[in-house]
Parts: sequence; structure tokens; C-alpha cells
Amino acid sequence: MRSASVRTCGKPRWVSLLFWIGAGTWPWVCSAVRACDTPVYRYALQNWPPDDYEVVVVHRGGEDAETVLKEWRDAALVGNLIVREVNLSQTDDVGYGALLAEVPPQSLPWVYLRYPVRDNRRRMAWAGAFRRGESASWLSSPLRETIAQELGAGKAAVWLFLESGNSRKDERAMALLSRELARLERVLTVPPECALSVDRFSFSVLRLSRDTEEESALRALLMGSEPDLLDYVGEPMVFPIFGRGLVLYALIGQGINERTIAEAAEFLTGPCACEIKSQNPGLELLMRADWEGDRLSGARPADFFQKAGEVEARVRELEEAAVARWGETDLNGTASSAGIRRFFSACPLWASGCPPAAILLLAGAGFWAIFTLRRLRRLGGPP
Repeated sequence: MRSASVRTCGKPRWVSLLFWIGAGTWPWVCSAVRACDTPVYRYALQNWPPDDYEVVVVHRGGEDAETVLKEWRDAALVGNLIVREVNLSQTDDVGYGALLAEVPPQSLPWVYLRYPVRDNRRRMAWAGAFRRGESASWLSSPLRETIAQELGAGKAAVWLFLESGNSRKDERAMALLSRELARLERVLTVPPECALSVDRFSFSVLRLSRDTEEESALRALLMGSEPDLLDYVGEPMVFPIFGRGLVLYALIGQGINERTIAEAAEFLTGPCACEIKSQNPGLELLMRADWEGDRLSGARPADFFQKAGEVEARVRELEEAAVARWGETDLNGTASSAGIRRFFSACPLWASGCPPAAILLLAGAGFWAIFTLRRLRRLGGPP
């Protein structure tokens, strides 16, 4: 009977105690581990390296093969691409069979260029016979250099307007885009918690003609960035580009309107809710840009890209403060301090910015919950 009385009377007391402990501490803990306040465009520029395009060179060896491989491997040193080869003279080389079946080589050497992996596959960007110097046009162009400079200078996005060739449609869509972006620059304010050096977001608009020869590779990359864009070649298109050359998606024809422009801008300037790149929309352009160098003006202001030494010094300050709370003073000579450093550096909550006090509170709450549940079990509570 004692167990029954405890089961009916004791359990609510313990359960309510756990409830009020959780209710009192959870808002504080949530505020410590809240979503990232950094705007999406800036987080992408700081933290998301461009995904690689893939070049597959099919050959049978010889001097021609060495020439094409060298050219594309040199391009890979300065751009976001990787180079692989298929040597048909080696009978045991059975890789890329599906690729060769999709677009059979017409001559050798033959080159395939494929987009970064999306949805566990690479779609084809281009395939053709090797022509000396062709890698340069795929890797860079004047407009892509301008895009990189604008993004590195702190623009929230570069809105690339791809003309349809119909001047009436183009001018109407361009006027709407310019007007709406000007309005958004006025109304979208930077929240104080973002700690940016500006109080307004800014955008750039660039135009791309359908027949500019030096930008033919860029047009091909844009038109292949989504599976069905070739069905709308007679319509103007707008591609919001952010981060390190990420194309968000395409706005097409009547889809270029106040609502869709505002939605894209608000996403790019809103807080980064997910730090995992693959869970965010966007597909990189193939481009040559020194995203972490000094070539791009404004790419490394003091509050933007922190130097490695400054980051290390800040981490060490945090470590010293944490160790001081534990009564330790020597960061280098004691096993206990080394263990503390390893714990905090490996803790995902610490990496996301959660303060040590919140981590300790969560750990304490977990141990208290385990202790309470075990006590309930001994007293006849639910298993």
C-alpha cells in the first residue's frame, strides 16, 4: 500500500518540481543558445567556401592529354573546381560509365564540366572537345570579377539581371527591380545585435545581355543552374547572388515582382537560422576570386574577417576565464586545465556561442533529472 500511496501522491510532487525547474531555466538557456544573429548573406561570405565544380577529362594518353590536364589543373588552383580523368587506354578504368553514356565523347580529349553536388548528384554544365585556352572563359569573366568585388565590399546581394532581348519586357522588369530594391534599402534596418558597421543593407544591380560573347560561359552557367530555365529564354530573369558567388534562385518574367524580390531580400538579410550550408538554397557560380585575401576591398574589415591571431587570442581569453572559475590558473602545465580546454573546444554548445554557465546549468539539470527519475523508480514511480 505504501507504494500505491507514493505512486498517487508522491509522483505529482516530483513531476511538478521538475516542471517548474525547467520552466524557470529554459527561457534563459534558450536565450544563450538562440539562433545566429548574423545575416544570411554575411554568414555565407564568412563561413561557406564555394563548392567545387567537377571537370572530367576523357583521353587515351599522350601529349594532348597532358596538355588538357595541365590547363584545367592550373585553373583548379585559382577556382572552385576539381579535375578528374578517365584514361580509355587503361582497360581496368571503368569509372564514369554513366557519364560517358549520357553524352558520348565525339573526339578525344573530351571534357565534361559538371555543377557542384546537389541532391546527391551532379548535373551537366557543359561537354565538348578540348580547345586550348577554353578553361579561362569558364573560370572568369569581367562581370564575375565585378560580382566578386561587390560581394567582398559588403553588398548584401548582387542582383544579376539577364535580359530577354525584348526591350519592352526588359525595361519594365528592370525598372521594377531597381525601384523595389531602393525601397528595401530604406526599410530594411540592421538589428543592433548583428554588430555590423552599417545600419542599412545595400544591394547592387548588374545587367547581362543575351548576346555578349565574353559572358557566354556565365550565361550558360546561369541557365543551367536550374533544370527548366531553358524553357523561359524569352523572358527576363533576375538571379540574386550572395556569399561567395551563390545564386539563390531565378526570378522569371512575371515572377519579378515586389513580393518575390522582397522575400529574397528579407531571406538574405535575415538572421541565419541554419549554419549548415547544404540546408540552405543556392548554387555556386564557377569563378576565380580570392575570398579571404586582401584583393577585394572591404572584404576584411575589423568586424568582418577576424585574423587568425586575434581569434586565437580571444579563444585563449575565454579559456582563461573558464579555468579561473574552476580555480585553475595554469593553462599549460596541469592535466586538469588541459582537460577543461578539450571539453570546451569539443562541446558543440560552446562552439555555437553558449556561455560556460549555460553549459554547466544544462549538465546539472540533466544529472538532476536522472537522479530524480531513479528515485521515482525506487519509490514505485513509473519505470
